Amino acid sequence: MDEQVLAALVKWPNVPAVFGWLRLDGRGQWWLREQRLAHPAMVEFFHRNYSRDAAGRYYVQNGPQKVYVSLDVAPFVVRRAANGWSVLPYNQQLVPRTAYMTPEGQLLLEIGGELALLDDRDLVWLVEEALSDWDGELGTLPAQLRLPEGALPLQSATLTALLADYGIVSQPAP
Repeated sequence: MDEQVLAALVKWPNVPAVFGWLRLDGRGQWWLREQRLAHPAMVEFFHRNYSRDAAGRYYVQNGPQKVYVSLDVAPFVVRRAANGWSVLPYNQQLVPRTAYMTPEGQLLLEIGGELALLDDRDLVWLVEEALSDWDGELGTLPAQLRLPEGALPLQSATLTALLADYGIVSQPAP
């Protein structure tokens, strides 16, 4: 977290949290109410000060105030990068351990111990490259994604079950 954020927490320790204002969409973009956040410095601030509490609720620490985040799908979004995977909102490169396909066709990865949705812009590539023989039926889902860097275990799961398994609260409330 930013130093000024930590200093504000010390100075004003009892500022009430905010719910229902901030949202993270399925492409890792921030929305404040119904407006996408486009200011680069603010987006970077949110990325740097994004965290999770003990109850599984994700938030942005905005000075002394926690602003809880409603998640469209998962707390992180992953994109395929030239040499691996890029995770938003952190924009770090991490190695996935497991992949999950939902009945709705969403692909999620456990990456860095967290659950991340594959950005839909990368889904076609991944299916063509890593699941080229798959017929699209969940019942015939292969046991692995065949990626250039190696095989990745693949399981079917519902989003609800995954959120519960990872202890994620997607719609935090006071």
